[in-house]
Amino acid sequence: MGTFSVRVTFEGPQGQLDCDALVDTGATYSVIPSQALRSIGVRPSGRRGFRLADDTRIEYEVGPVNLRYEGEGVPVLVVFGDDASSPLLGATALENLSLAVDMRNERLTPVDALLKKAATWECSP
Repeated sequence: MGTFSVRVTFEGPQGQLDCDALVDTGATYSVIPSQALRSIGVRPSGRRGFRLADDTRIEYEVGPVNLRYEGEGVPVLVVFGDDASSPLLGATALENLSLAVDMRNERLTPVDALLKKAATWECSP
C-alpha cells in the first residue's frame, strides 16, 4: 500500500501550523513535533500509551488542537511527537472530518458519518 500527504493546518491558542501531513490510517492519533505544537501555544492535557510497529510500548503526551482541512475545522487530540518526527494525520482525525482514504488517487474524500439508532435510553444529569 502506498502513502501520500495532504496539506492541513493545526491551530493552537497562539498561532497555526500549515504543513504537509502523511496520511496514516494505521495510526490512531495525528502526530506533530512537540516543539512545533508548543510554538503555537498547545499544551499537553495528558499521556497515552502507544504500541509501535516493532511492538515496543511507549508513552507520549497528547493535547487538543483544531485541525483544518479544505475549509473544515474540527477539534482533535494530537500526539506531541519527537522533534525530528514528520507531521502525521491519523485515523481519528480522518473520522472526525468524515473523510475516507482513496489510495488509488492519493486523496481524501468526504463520506457520510455513521449514526446507527440504538435502543431507546435516557440520560440523567
